[in-house]
Amino acid sequence: MTLGALALGASVAAAQAEVKPRPYAADPRIRHYTYNEHQVYRLDVYMKFITSLQFGAGENVESVQVGDSASWQIVRLSRGDVLSVKPLIENAYTNMTVYTDRRVYTFELRAKRGRVGDPSLSYRIDFTYPDEEAARRRSQQERAARPKDFDYYYSGTARSIVPVQVYDDGRSTYFRFAPDSPRPAVFAANAGGQEAIVNVTQTRDGFVVSRTSKRWTLRLGDKIIPIAHGSVARHSGGASRSGFLRGKDR
Repeated sequence: MTLGALALGASVAAAQAEVKPRPYAADPRIRHYTYNEHQVYRLDVYMKFITSLQFGAGENVESVQVGDSASWQIVRLSRGDVLSVKPLIENAYTNMTVYTDRRVYTFELRAKRGRVGDPSLSYRIDFTYPDEEAARRRSQQERAARPKDFDYYYSGTARSIVPVQVYDDGRSTYFRFAPDSPRPAVFAANAGGQEAIVNVTQTRDGFVVSRTSKRWTLRLGDKIIPIAHGSVARHSGGASRSGFLRGKDR
């Protein structure tokens, strides 16, 4: 094999190894990469334009290494998970490695001349994470398969903060509210009336508490709604059966 053929083969292999971002259907100037720790991402950035790299939500950029830093303006935004990349010299070519608190990303940077309306421009590029998405689907499937207990009641007259549904799956408790209704604070309560603050995860229609309790208290200003599991409501005065929150279709 000749030296020319060897060089051509190496060039083809390198071209195949690089991955370009794929456009979203809504606007091809907004694109995405599929994350792979061992992948090199090709990033074509155009003169007089900025391309923003948006990493995973909550991810924090800790270090950026650039081979030819003099030819590029690379800025970490204050939110921590976004880098802006702008070429300073036409035809500049280098590599960049980004280390975050979760992952490592490897890029090949190329500076080109572009114009407004050019479909090859990338204004913003984000990442999809197959492993995270697969884990999220598994978690959702496992959660859906757990038996659900809808046997909850409320007492009190502050109807504006009453959820339309409360249930637990043996691990977490779910509070659903009507659209546009206020979101009260939630406290776990005991038989003696003592309350403890709990951490919640906001959802589209309410919130989730990553624990169960026989008694809860919802508070918003001077409004109070006690909520009790049926086993408590039926056998104590902890909460009367004045309000019924049970039922999958509520």
